[in-house]
Amino acid sequence: MRYMKGKLMTGFCLLSLCLSAMASGEIRQVPFTDVQVNDQFWKQRLDVMRSTTIRYAFQKVSDAGQIRNFEYAGKIVSGEANVGDLTFQSGQPYDDAEVYKVLEGAAYVLETHPDASLEAYCDGVIDKICSAQEPDGYIQTNFTSFCIRRQC
Repeated sequence: MRYMKGKLMTGFCLLSLCLSAMASGEIRQVPFTDVQVNDQFWKQRLDVMRSTTIRYAFQKVSDAGQIRNFEYAGKIVSGEANVGDLTFQSGQPYDDAEVYKVLEGAAYVLETHPDASLEAYCDGVIDKICSAQEPDGYIQTNFTSFCIRRQC
């Protein structure tokens, strides 16, 4: 019990100090683009993420058909294909989110370490996403592919 009270008191004191420092302006937010990681442990991991992991993640969502779903939905939206002409490629209706997450990671990387080929690839994926946007602004490839939201 005494141990727990000591931990709680220490935590409360640290929280009070942090809030006080924030209120006085001693602690301020820093844009992530202004942060440079030079520590060898974290720098190595960030370098691997930038050089390998992002591209690997794009390959996985591509192999799973999640990017192709946007292409197919885009063809349905443009009238180039009809519902039922193309087969939904991935297994879950929420798979669009995986593509968005990888794009978000790539955007963070590109903001701090420009890479023309990665940016061009991202632009291509974004074009496919935009093509799948329905006239009212809705984007959900599963719904578009199976005509769930509208009368077909």
